[in-house]
Amino acid sequence: MLLHRVLTGAVGIPIGLLLIYLGGWWFAGAVALIAIGGLRELYLLLAARDKKALSWLGYPLALALI
Repeated sequence: MLLHRVLTGAVGIPIGLLLIYLGGWWFAGAVALIAIGGLRELYLLLAARDKKALSWLGYPLALALI
């Protein structure tokens, strides 16, 4: 488990730093992908508890904020 986290960090940190360095559309695109992934996970968790969410509204609003 710890090895998995260390390997993820060893790959993720350089990629994150590169995206920060490049900035602009590259960074905004990465943030958008992370936001969409987080929203998808949230909506799946809500669906598992039989809760309804306005995903058709959530995704576009998240992208508009970015």
